[in-house]
Amino acid sequence: MAIITISRQVGSFGDEIAALVARKLDHQIIDNDRVYILAQEHDEDFKNACSLYSTQLFRGFLERYFANNPAYKSLFESINCELASIGNVVILGRGAQIVLRDLAEVLDIRIIAPEEIRVKRVMEQKSLTQHEALDYVHHHDLGRRVLIESIFQRSLDDLYLYDMVINTAFFNEGTAVDVICRAAEEKKRTDDEKQITERLKRMALSKRIESAIRKQVISTHFKGIEASLDADGVLTLIGYVRDEKDSLLAESIAKSFGAVSDVSNRLLTKGL
Repeated sequence: MAIITISRQVGSFGDEIAALVARKLDHQIIDNDRVYILAQEHDEDFKNACSLYSTQLFRGFLERYFANNPAYKSLFESINCELASIGNVVILGRGAQIVLRDLAEVLDIRIIAPEEIRVKRVMEQKSLTQHEALDYVHHHDLGRRVLIESIFQRSLDDLYLYDMVINTAFFNEGTAVDVICRAAEEKKRTDDEKQITERLKRMALSKRIESAIRKQVISTHFKGIEASLDADGVLTLIGYVRDEKDSLLAESIAKSFGAVSDVSNRLLTKGL
């Protein structure tokens, strides 16, 4: 089983390379639409918000919706884990390299190119003037940077998030695809496939429970309430809440999920 995340700069040929990698490895490619569809399936409030809008422009608002709401940050992370658990997937952007960073089996790729080259490519692809293409590149670079920093408090320039950074100023798409596919083969650990899938499903459920709690319980700490489910079904809750009543509410929400056999409530009370 292979799981590949690809973070890319606009104009770096990252989307094209991701599609070619998925085709060559016979993997599913997970794009933005798949993320939004799952988000609507898992959360009725989010579904209702999405039903009001259908334009591409609204996507930016939806992402800020995730970023500014701790409950939806957890949902965002849950979806990344759920999609990764499918196995044999190429996940495009949206901070998947951060959510899945603790899994050694995941191959994290960053695709870049110098700004002047990216501007030229965007000019050709979208029939824009140089000034228009430069604005387009700056707009997308800033949008992606703000999204990742606001949701995950991490920088896209953090090289430790990636196993490999490919500069397409020096490598064409075919070479980049070959390198990534070779690296994916090296990352495969077939003996652990079942364990990886189960771990990812637990991570996804943990984050979904965390999201449900964060919608109803206010944390008094900037990190928020965090949930972690182990292989025996024991859910551990950590963080700070206002009082014992909120602590018991969080525990009750956790116990409402059928997969949770017990709750280890380590929430601390700290008044606002």
